[in-house]
Amino acid sequence: MSSMSARTFTLWRCNCGLHAFNRAAEQGIPISYQEIERLNAWIERARPAFEIDGRTRFRVNVHRGNGQRIRVIYDTALATVVTVMAKTSYSPERENAHG
Repeated sequence: MSSMSARTFTLWRCNCGLHAFNRAAEQGIPISYQEIERLNAWIERARPAFEIDGRTRFRVNVHRGNGQRIRVIYDTALATVVTVMAKTSYSPERENAHG
């Protein structure tokens, strides 16, 4: 990322935020762009707890105040949420239904 200009870096971050916002809307997750930015700040503060050398993307489970659980993909190189998805509980029946 060091060869990326500041403008390109900012555009990438904005596009990732927009993608996350759109993915959340597609899945019926009520989230604002401001909440995505708050998630970015919260995850960035917690980053030393989960960061592993050589990896840039991590799945982070988030329990929202309204009782909803979501999973976000966070990119440490861009320091931003890349996508948002509904967190579903694990079901062995669902896992085995496909063979």
